[in-house]
Amino acid sequence: MNGHVEVLEQRAHGQLARGDARGAIESLRAALSQAPDDPDLHAVLAIALLACKRRHAARLEAETAVTLAPELAEAHRALGYARMAFRDLPGAGESFARSAALAPDDAAAHLALGRLHAAAGRRAEARAAFERALLLEPGDPDPMVALGELELQAGRKGAARERALAALAELPEHEDALELMGQVLLAEGRAEEAREHALWILRQDATSEGAIRLLCAAKARRSLLLGLWWRWNAFMSSFAEGRTILILVGLYVAQRLATLALRDAGLATAAGGVSYVWLAFALYTWFGPAMFARSLRKELAAVRLRPDF
Repeated sequence: MNGHVEVLEQRAHGQLARGDARGAIESLRAALSQAPDDPDLHAVLAIALLACKRRHAARLEAETAVTLAPELAEAHRALGYARMAFRDLPGAGESFARSAALAPDDAAAHLALGRLHAAAGRRAEARAAFERALLLEPGDPDPMVALGELELQAGRKGAARERALAALAELPEHEDALELMGQVLLAEGRAEEAREHALWILRQDATSEGAIRLLCAAKARRSLLLGLWWRWNAFMSSFAEGRTILILVGLYVAQRLATLALRDAGLATAAGGVSYVWLAFALYTWFGPAMFARSLRKELAAVRLRPDF
């Protein structure tokens, strides 16, 4: 690899860390014009394309990297992320396992495994993988943020804040760390500060979906109608998918038992009231995501009109 290509690749890594995936793609394309058979460039380009939601192109680049260098851990890791984008978790697991086998002391390999476990709802395994990644690379903000997200999902806001601050100390412009801090502030009821963090991200990456979601969540937090749904959704998100289903089934069973008990006691009006409350709850949680999505679209349109973005 010549010096200019190496500079372009390093620039792309920095752009990705700041959330500028489109800039990274341009840097990598310039590098590939000079070194078209470099597997590292194809692997990094796959990651940048995934950040732009171009999963088909990303998978093609990752497969190219694996073909060019079957023993390159980064190539298999990129292919794993591409497979995750298609919800092919078993295939992603194979790619990440191959990556970890080729580079057992590479923090990025364990970070990838942790993300796979997190996506599958295996939080204990995800935590172990993230902690391993951080042990191998103590200054890497990515595993810090990943661990912070797990802390926030478990309701440990203080621990999540510490992880976000540690990541930002390493890289103040780290997009995921800024988003995590915004989510922590939102969980603490500091919606306006969370909104400022979202705007901070958008000033460096106007297309950041995470920042837009944070911006709308901050808006919803201040709304009585959407605020209730947001709190419920945040609560349910703290559980694995299987636990969430059990909670919903449990609530339905409890509602039915309460209704039958009230009717048996001759309290038909109260029983009807419980049924209506359950119906209202079901409708509210059913239409809540649609209302939030509409708010998201409005906020996105507003942000795009901002000249400083």
